[in-house]
Order: sequence, then structure tokens, then C-alpha cells
Amino acid sequence: METDQKVVQGLGMYYGAMVIMILYNFFVYLSVRERNYLYYVFYVTSMTVFLTSLYGNSYQFLWPRSVWWNDQVLVVSLNFTIFFGLLFTGGFLKITQSRPRGYWLFVPLITVAAMIVLCSYQIPYRVGIKSTIVLAVIGIIWATVMAITRLLSGYHPARIYTLAWITMLGGGMILALNKFGLVPRSFLTENATLYGSVLEVV
Repeated sequence: METDQKVVQGLGMYYGAMVIMILYNFFVYLSVRERNYLYYVFYVTSMTVFLTSLYGNSYQFLWPRSVWWNDQVLVVSLNFTIFFGLLFTGGFLKITQSRPRGYWLFVPLITVAAMIVLCSYQIPYRVGIKSTIVLAVIGIIWATVMAITRLLSGYHPARIYTLAWITMLGGGMILALNKFGLVPRSFLTENATLYGSVLEVV
């Protein structure tokens, strides 16, 4: 019972933090009209929807009677996360202007993410989620390489991006090790992805 209460409190803090950051970045966008802020709003929103759906909270509170949509939302929200995350990465690191090695992958990656969203209603869930996971892995590798490339080229904002990216990947790695039984199960390791994503957003 005490553990369940801690989980609920932790999830509540996570959702509150993400909503605050979504609103903050949206109001900044309204003030400066910089598209990267809007990309980031959609990225954080999509990631929040994905994680809440993964933990079963969105189905419990938002669409308890829509089993079909609950199956689709993981594929849709994760591809939106990839799509807007890559757009933000391209804009923040000025990939389109500097055109470092690997730039040629930018357009195909966001195109595939958009196509999976459009086709998610017609393809089996198993196909959609496997394709999305492969795309996510490729996208993560691409974004990491681009961040390091821009960092080595002397582009100072890449340091902030790389630091934030490491916290997100670190949380995901801890969760993966936990699922494979390589690190002990605890409240922290079970929710490492949530905390990693909060630190990344901050």
C-alpha cells in the first residue's frame, strides 16, 4: 500500500512537472515566435502521452472505454515524439544550416515517422510498434552523433543539448538493465525513464 502511494505521488509529480514545462515553452513561443519552442512543446507533449499510456494512466483516466485507441496511442505518440524530437534537434543544433555528415538522414527519418502515424490505423500493432522501435533507435543514434559532431565543431549550445540527452538516455538504460535483471528492482529503477525525461526537459 505504501509502495502504491509512492508510485502515485511520483507519477503525479512527473505529470505536473511536464505540464508546467509544456506551458512554459508554449508561452515562450507565443512571446518570441521561435519555431524550435513549438517543436519542443509538441515533443514534450508527445513524450508525456507516450509514457502515461505506457504506464496505463491515460487508459485509466482519459479513455477507459476506448480499447482500440489505447492500442494505437503508443505507436502514434512515440512516432510523434520521434518526429518533433528530430525537428527540434535539427533546429536547435542548426543541422539544416551547418549540414554536417549524416544530415542526409534527417528528412528520411521524419518522413518515416510521419508515414507510420498515417498508416498506424491500417497496420497491425505488432508491425507498427516494432517498426517504431527500430526507427527510435536509429533516431537516437543519429541525434547523438549530430550532437557530438556539432559539439566538436565548436557549437556551444550543443553542450546543453548533449547534457540533456545523456540524462534521458541514462534513464532509459537504467530501466532496460532493470528489466533484464542486471540491476535490482526499486522505485528508482522502475521509474528511471520518467525521471530521466524530466531532467532532460529541465
